Amino acid sequence: MVINYTTKKTSTVISAVVTALLLIFSVSSFGQTPVAVENSSSLSIASFDSSYVNNNSSSLETFNGGSNGALVIAMDNDLQANGSGYFNTYSYGLVVALLHADVPVKWAISSTKVKDGIDFSANAKKVAPSVGSTNNYDFKSGPIIVYPGYEDQALSVINTYNNNLSSSSKVKVYRLTSTTSIEIRHTLFHKPKVLRFVLTLKVLTFPDK
Repeated sequence: MVINYTTKKTSTVISAVVTALLLIFSVSSFGQTPVAVENSSSLSIASFDSSYVNNNSSSLETFNGGSNGALVIAMDNDLQANGSGYFNTYSYGLVVALLHADVPVKWAISSTKVKDGIDFSANAKKVAPSVGSTNNYDFKSGPIIVYPGYEDQALSVINTYNNNLSSSSKVKVYRLTSTTSIEIRHTLFHKPKVLRFVLTLKVLTFPDK
């Protein structure tokens, strides 16, 4: 958009370009593609229990532990801190990368926790970006769990994602070492997409003739 102003006292030309990021959002329904439709021949939405998909009720589900145990992406300040000690926001990007790679995930949220409370506690060990020892961890702030059966596929995505990050920004992922019952609020399988609008405004002024 170009707006021309002629003033009586202005002898200089001022050109200002203002670029505004008006809207960034993850589409909740419009424009989303289920992983069953895009780039997947083996996955079917029908294979998911529809009562657990994007609903408003929770269910208690059991996840395996051990060498093939469930993978957990921590989402709290303690288990997912970056090199500066703050929450590592790259963990959100990893979840998006998994969904776009046809890896569904489960969102664990306890219905009985208090503010900043624990969603679940479990014996687990860190498997990314490095391998750690087994400990009992308290997972908070809505941890994300890879859908059972997709662990190997998820690890490939996780390693690729972390390889593109600095050492202080790599996302920590844990594997359950013992069978654990966890309250699941949602199963996520839609691929988030971003829509961005950019507005450029130029204001030009001219000197008097």
